[in-house]
Amino acid sequence: MALKAGDEIEVRIEKLVYGGSGLARYNQFVIFVPYTSPEEVCKVRLIKVKKKFAEAQKLKTLKPGPEQRQAPCEVFSICGGCHWQNTTYEEQLNQKHIIAKESIQEFYAGEIPMLYDKEWHYRNRIQVRAKENQIGFYKKNSHEIIDAKKCLITDKVLLEEINKLAVHNHAETTKYELFLDKDQQIHKSINKKHAQELGFSQVNTAINEKLIKHISTWIHSANSKQIYDLYCGKGNFSLNLSQSMQGLSITAVDISKANIDFAKVTDSAVSFVCEDVLQWLKSAQWPENALVIIDPPRIGADPEFLKLLAAKEPKHLIYISCNPSTLTRDLKTFFAANSDYYLSKATAFDMFPQTYHFEMAILLERK
Repeated sequence: MALKAGDEIEVRIEKLVYGGSGLARYNQFVIFVPYTSPEEVCKVRLIKVKKKFAEAQKLKTLKPGPEQRQAPCEVFSICGGCHWQNTTYEEQLNQKHIIAKESIQEFYAGEIPMLYDKEWHYRNRIQVRAKENQIGFYKKNSHEIIDAKKCLITDKVLLEEINKLAVHNHAETTKYELFLDKDQQIHKSINKKHAQELGFSQVNTAINEKLIKHISTWIHSANSKQIYDLYCGKGNFSLNLSQSMQGLSITAVDISKANIDFAKVTDSAVSFVCEDVLQWLKSAQWPENALVIIDPPRIGADPEFLKLLAAKEPKHLIYISCNPSTLTRDLKTFFAANSDYYLSKATAFDMFPQTYHFEMAILLERK
C-alpha cells in the first residue's frame, strides 16, 4: 500500500542524521522523524511523502530508546534551537561520530577522534528578540517569542544580561545580538541585520580553543613555515597561530572588510588581505612546502576555487568544515581535480551540543 500524507504508522528509529531527524524505514521506505532518539519505537503521522522519502511528526513514544531521556528544557521542540536534548550526551557524540565517519568513508578509513567539552551553557553568542515584557527566541517557523531567560545552552553570563534586558518594556520588537568574548566582556548589537560590527566568531570558546590547538599540532608536524589562511574571517586561526607559533609567515584572506579591519588592528604580523578568495588565488604563488587552511561557510567552497587550489598544489591542505554534506561534495571536487593527494587525518569537534551541528577538520597531503 502506497503511503500518503496523513497516514499514521509505527516506526523504529535506526539512527540520527545530519539535519536533526531520526531515520526510520517502513517497508524499506525512508522516513525522517524530528525529536526522536536511536532505537525509539514511536507512532508518527506522515506530513510530506516524496518519491524517495517521507517526513513525519511524532505522535507518541511507544518504546523509548536505550539512550533516550526526558529533555531538560521545558521548551524543547517548541523553540527549535536544540534537536537532540532528548538523547544522552554520550549518545549524541556517538551519532555525530557516525555521521562524520560516513561523510568521508570514500576517502578515509582511519580513526576520527571526537573532541568535546561541557554539554550545557556553552554558547557565547546568541540572538534574541524583545517585545513588551517578553524576551527570547522566535518559535520555530513563527514570530512568536519563546522565553530564553533559562536557556540551557546559553552561557550563564549572557543569561544574566538577558534577564537585565527583560526588565525593560519594549514598545517595538527589538533584536539583540549578544557576544561574550574570551575576556568575559559582553558586546551588544541592537537591530542590526547581520550584526556586522561583531563579525563572525565561533560560538563555543572551549571547543574553539581545542580546534586551534589541534590544528597547531598538525601545522607543527607538517614543518611548513608558509601558511595561507583562506576564508579567514576575523583571523580565528591566523591570529592564534601568529601568537602561539614562532617563525611563521602567514597570509590571510577574506572578502569581509569588517573582518579584515578587525584582524589588522589585532595583529600586524599577519598579512591580511580583503579580497574574494577565488580572485586572490588566481594570482597567488607559494613555495613548494606551503600549507593552506580553508574554513568556508556552511554552503562549502566554490567549486572553481577548489579546482584552482588543487592545480596550485600546496603541500598540505587543512579543511575546516561545519557541514559534512558539503565537505563530502568538496572533497570529491578536489580529488577529481588532482589525484595526487590523500586524506591523512580527520578529527571531529562538538562545537554545538544538543544540536546536530558539529565541526570537522581534515588534513590532505600531497603524495
